[in-house]
Amino acid sequence: MKLNQEQLRIKGLRAYFSLKKTVDLSSISKEAVLKLFDALILPVVSYGSQVWLPYTNILSNICQKKTQSDKDTLSQLANDSIERLHLSLLKWTTGVNKRTSNIPIWGDTGRYPLGIQLSKLFLDFHNRLVLLDRKNSPQIVRHAFVEQRNLELTWFRTSRALTDAFDPGAIKRTIVSKNVPMPNSQLVRSRMRNWFQEKWEKARLENKKLTFYNEVKSSFGLEPYLSLPNHKKTRCTTWLRTSSHKLNIETGRYGWKNSSIFYRACHFCCSSDRITIDLLNELPFSDIIKEDEVHLLKECPVYKEIRQRNSTDLHNILTNSQFSKLFHEDYILETRNFVYNLFRERFPKSKL
Repeated sequence: MKLNQEQLRIKGLRAYFSLKKTVDLSSISKEAVLKLFDALILPVVSYGSQVWLPYTNILSNICQKKTQSDKDTLSQLANDSIERLHLSLLKWTTGVNKRTSNIPIWGDTGRYPLGIQLSKLFLDFHNRLVLLDRKNSPQIVRHAFVEQRNLELTWFRTSRALTDAFDPGAIKRTIVSKNVPMPNSQLVRSRMRNWFQEKWEKARLENKKLTFYNEVKSSFGLEPYLSLPNHKKTRCTTWLRTSSHKLNIETGRYGWKNSSIFYRACHFCCSSDRITIDLLNELPFSDIIKEDEVHLLKECPVYKEIRQRNSTDLHNILTNSQFSKLFHEDYILETRNFVYNLFRERFPKSKL
């Protein structure tokens, strides 16, 4: 099955690269790109998913009930070969790099892992096989199903595990006739989505890197800013929300730079001497000014002139640190322009 999945992934990659060559992100909405994925690429990578889906990381992690953190669970889901392709498209569409956390990408696009989306096809196929078995059909596929059931093989075990976890009532519906239960596929997929949202919510709150994202994101779903035109401005907004930017709080987080607070400090507001910064940081009540998202939006004096162009409403939102309101439909256009101007001022030599 792994070989088949890999072949489908390669075919999906070809379709994905073809889409990238054809689509100009600056002239098409993000919603349209996602619809193109569902119409052109998803049918390719999901071919025969009724058979191989139970062998993927997604369903195996859901069904095995492993004792692991919510973050590890989502990491396992993201490691699935088909989901990697899905996430690659989402990150390309939103304009972030490959190392960006998957949590805000799932959350802002409102997209569930493909394994959850395809679970209905798998369960509908399972239910058709159950009906064939009840009719004692001579078809070969029915005999294969009986073998799976009698030997308790992976495919059948996964269907039972999904039923037990997300539609236990299916067992009661068939207990009188002692037949294999037929789960409600629509109900199971809906509950799997709820399960994923709970995992996503907990992992989001526990992720220290997503401090700003947790301030502006409260529920799973497509964000209004992704429906707006102008890819450059939308991309800058995504950078800010997902912390996939090049502010010092992010670039100073990795490698040898992590050993010194100097590389996370705002060099416009603090001393440019590393030794001084490190010594001040050792004092009990020191508070080194870090260049993070909040500092960029409302505190750093370098961007005072840009802030003065904002409307009174946006100025009050920033003053009161009501950052979630910045991305409300009523203010998102102005916020997006504001964020774009901030990044253009901060990184004048880079191509935004």
